[in-house]
Amino acid sequence: MSDATDARDKAIKRVGGRDPGWMLRALEAVRSCARDMDNFTTDDVLTYLADEDKPKKVNGCWEPVDPRALGAVMVASNHCGVCNPTGVIVRSSRAVSHARRKLSWRSCLR
Repeated sequence: MSDATDARDKAIKRVGGRDPGWMLRALEAVRSCARDMDNFTTDDVLTYLADEDKPKKVNGCWEPVDPRALGAVMVASNHCGVCNPTGVIVRSSRAVSHARRKLSWRSCLR
């Protein structure tokens, strides 16, 4: 592994460990997306999380304390065989994201 990959993996682990309860809910949201859709983005994951009654909501979605934590969730979901990156980049549908580019993920559960 390269130094850059090692640094990325350490950062993901550090960010993901800040709120274990949120991580578990987010992992279940990814599983729900993967059960319901062939392809999805983190926008879809946040939509599933928005259905939960949690104290911190931004634009209708319950957000992690550190926005990078969703990246840790997606990497963990990929490692667990829930989804794989497609390599396709799509624009975010969330106004708060300003049409930022997002990676599309393919379900491994359908």
